[in-house]
Amino acid sequence: GTDYMRVPLYQEQSYSAAYYSKNSTANDVNYLFLNSRSGHSKWLMPTNAQLFLYPKYLTEKHKGHKHGPATLEEKTIGIVYVMAEKDTNGDKRLSDKDAITISYSLPDGSGFKKLIESIERVNAVEQTAENNLVILYEKNKETICETYDVFSMKKLSYNTIPPLTVSK
Repeated sequence: GTDYMRVPLYQEQSYSAAYYSKNSTANDVNYLFLNSRSGHSKWLMPTNAQLFLYPKYLTEKHKGHKHGPATLEEKTIGIVYVMAEKDTNGDKRLSDKDAITISYSLPDGSGFKKLIESIERVNAVEQTAENNLVILYEKNKETICETYDVFSMKKLSYNTIPPLTVSK
Protein backbone atom coordinates (compact mmCIF):
# COMPACT_ATOMS: atom_id res chain seq x y z
CA GLY A 1 0.00 0.00 0.00
CA THR A 2 3.02 2.36 -0.21
CA ASP A 3 5.66 3.29 -2.78
CA TYR A 4 8.41 1.87 -0.56
CA MET A 5 10.18 -1.46 -0.61
CA ARG A 6 12.23 -2.74 2.34
CA VAL A 7 15.26 -4.70 1.13
CA PRO A 8 17.32 -6.62 3.74
CA LEU A 9 21.11 -6.59 3.93
CA TYR A 10 22.25 -10.06 5.00
CA GLN A 11 25.47 -10.91 6.79
CA GLU A 12 26.87 -14.35 7.50
CA GLN A 13 27.83 -15.30 11.06
CA SER A 14 30.19 -18.17 11.82
CA TYR A 15 30.69 -19.46 15.30
CA SER A 16 31.76 -22.52 17.24
CA ALA A 17 29.42 -24.39 19.54
CA ALA A 18 30.36 -27.11 22.03
CA TYR A 19 31.18 -29.87 19.50
CA TYR A 20 30.59 -28.29 16.11
CA SER A 21 30.89 -25.17 13.97
CA LYS A 22 27.89 -23.42 12.54
CA ASN A 23 27.23 -20.89 9.79
CA SER A 24 24.17 -18.68 9.67
CA THR A 25 23.50 -16.80 6.43
CA ALA A 26 20.00 -15.32 6.80
CA ASN A 27 20.91 -12.56 9.24
CA ASP A 28 19.26 -9.21 8.51
CA VAL A 29 21.71 -6.55 9.71
CA ASN A 30 20.21 -3.50 8.01
CA TYR A 31 17.41 -2.50 5.64
CA LEU A 32 17.50 -0.40 2.50
CA PHE A 33 14.29 1.52 1.87
CA LEU A 34 13.70 2.12 -1.84
CA ASN A 35 11.03 4.42 -3.20
CA SER A 36 9.76 2.60 -6.31
CA ARG A 37 8.33 5.80 -7.77
CA SER A 38 11.29 8.21 -7.35
CA GLY A 39 14.19 5.76 -7.06
CA HIS A 40 15.34 7.47 -3.84
CA SER A 41 16.87 5.10 -1.29
CA LYS A 42 18.14 5.25 2.29
CA TRP A 43 19.50 2.85 4.90
CA LEU A 44 17.55 2.42 8.13
CA MET A 45 20.70 2.25 10.28
CA PRO A 46 24.11 3.87 9.70
CA THR A 47 26.01 0.53 10.07
CA ASN A 48 25.52 -3.24 9.96
CA ALA A 49 26.32 -3.65 13.69
CA GLN A 50 22.88 -4.96 14.72
CA LEU A 51 20.76 -8.05 14.03
CA PHE A 52 17.10 -7.72 13.14
CA LEU A 53 15.29 -10.79 14.43
CA TYR A 54 11.96 -9.97 12.77
CA PRO A 55 9.77 -7.06 11.67
CA LYS A 56 6.08 -6.54 12.46
CA TYR A 57 4.10 -4.46 9.97
CA LEU A 58 1.50 -2.08 11.35
CA THR A 59 -1.43 -1.47 9.04
CA GLU A 60 -4.33 0.92 8.73
CA LYS A 61 -7.44 -0.99 7.83
CA HIS A 62 -10.15 0.69 5.78
CA LYS A 63 -12.86 -0.33 3.37
CA GLY A 64 -12.28 0.10 -0.34
CA HIS A 65 -14.67 -0.14 -3.28
CA LYS A 66 -12.41 -1.17 -6.13
CA HIS A 67 -14.26 -3.00 -8.88
CA GLY A 68 -17.14 -4.56 -7.03
CA PRO A 69 -18.23 -5.13 -3.44
CA ALA A 70 -16.50 -3.46 -0.50
CA THR A 71 -13.24 -5.14 0.49
CA LEU A 72 -10.95 -4.68 3.45
CA GLU A 73 -7.71 -3.05 2.29
CA GLU A 74 -4.57 -2.67 4.38
CA LYS A 75 -1.98 0.06 4.10
CA THR A 76 1.31 -0.18 5.98
CA ILE A 77 1.64 2.75 8.39
CA GLY A 78 4.72 1.63 10.32
CA ILE A 79 7.18 -1.15 11.04
CA VAL A 80 8.18 -2.50 14.45
CA TYR A 81 11.59 -4.18 14.64
CA VAL A 82 12.67 -6.79 17.17
CA MET A 83 16.47 -6.57 17.20
CA ALA A 84 19.69 -7.35 19.05
CA GLU A 85 22.20 -4.50 19.14
CA LYS A 86 25.00 -5.86 21.35
CA ASP A 87 26.53 -9.22 22.25
CA THR A 88 25.28 -9.12 25.85
CA ASN A 89 25.81 -12.82 26.62
CA GLY A 90 29.46 -12.92 25.47
CA ASP A 91 29.15 -15.66 22.82
CA LYS A 92 30.75 -13.42 20.13
CA ARG A 93 27.63 -13.25 17.96
CA LEU A 94 24.28 -11.48 17.87
CA SER A 95 21.18 -13.63 18.40
CA ASP A 96 17.85 -13.78 20.19
CA LYS A 97 19.82 -14.85 23.28
CA ASP A 98 21.17 -11.28 23.64
CA ALA A 99 19.28 -8.32 25.13
CA ILE A 100 16.50 -7.29 22.74
CA THR A 101 15.47 -3.81 21.63
CA ILE A 102 12.08 -3.03 20.11
CA SER A 103 12.16 -0.11 17.67
CA TYR A 104 9.83 1.56 15.19
CA SER A 105 9.95 3.42 11.87
CA LEU A 106 7.56 4.78 9.30
CA PRO A 107 7.09 2.66 6.11
CA ASP A 108 9.83 4.65 4.33
CA GLY A 109 12.38 4.00 7.11
CA SER A 110 12.17 7.53 8.53
CA GLY A 111 11.24 8.37 12.10
CA PHE A 112 13.28 5.49 13.55
CA LYS A 113 13.06 5.34 17.34
CA LYS A 114 13.65 2.84 20.12
CA LEU A 115 10.58 1.94 22.14
CA ILE A 116 11.93 -0.57 24.69
CA GLU A 117 15.52 -1.66 25.42
CA SER A 118 17.27 -4.42 27.40
CA ILE A 119 14.46 -6.97 27.05
CA GLU A 120 15.29 -10.52 28.09
CA ARG A 121 12.49 -12.21 26.13
CA VAL A 122 9.77 -11.03 23.75
CA ASN A 123 6.51 -12.94 24.16
CA ALA A 124 4.25 -11.04 21.73
CA VAL A 125 4.18 -8.04 19.40
CA GLU A 126 0.64 -7.68 18.06
CA GLN A 127 -1.63 -5.06 16.56
CA THR A 128 -5.16 -5.09 17.95
CA ALA A 129 -8.40 -4.34 16.13
CA GLU A 130 -8.50 -1.02 18.02
CA ASN A 131 -5.27 0.04 16.24
CA ASN A 132 -3.12 -0.42 19.31
CA LEU A 133 0.24 -2.15 19.43
CA VAL A 134 0.60 -4.56 22.35
CA ILE A 135 4.09 -5.69 23.38
CA LEU A 136 4.38 -8.42 26.00
CA TYR A 137 7.93 -9.05 27.24
CA GLU A 138 10.13 -10.12 30.12
CA LYS A 139 12.65 -7.80 31.74
CA ASN A 140 14.33 -7.89 35.17
CA LYS A 141 12.42 -11.07 36.08
CA GLU A 142 9.05 -9.37 35.44
CA THR A 143 6.51 -9.87 32.67
CA ILE A 144 5.41 -6.51 31.29
CA CYS A 145 2.69 -5.46 28.87
CA GLU A 146 2.97 -2.10 27.09
CA THR A 147 0.37 -0.68 24.73
CA TYR A 148 1.02 2.00 22.08
CA ASP A 149 -1.21 3.89 19.67
CA VAL A 150 -0.15 2.73 16.16
CA PHE A 151 -0.64 6.16 14.58
CA SER A 152 1.31 8.30 17.07
CA MET A 153 3.40 5.55 18.77
CA LYS A 154 2.47 7.23 22.06
CA LYS A 155 2.63 4.83 25.00
CA LEU A 156 -0.89 4.27 26.29
CA SER A 157 -0.22 1.85 29.13
CA TYR A 158 2.48 0.00 31.07
CA ASN A 159 1.45 -2.92 33.26
CA THR A 160 3.30 -5.68 35.05
CA ILE A 161 1.71 -9.10 34.82
CA PRO A 162 1.41 -10.81 38.22
CA PRO A 163 3.36 -14.06 38.50
CA LEU A 164 1.41 -17.29 38.33
CA THR A 165 1.42 -19.42 41.45
CA VAL A 166 2.22 -22.94 40.36
CA SER A 167 0.60 -25.69 42.39
CA LYS A 168 2.33 -29.00 42.91
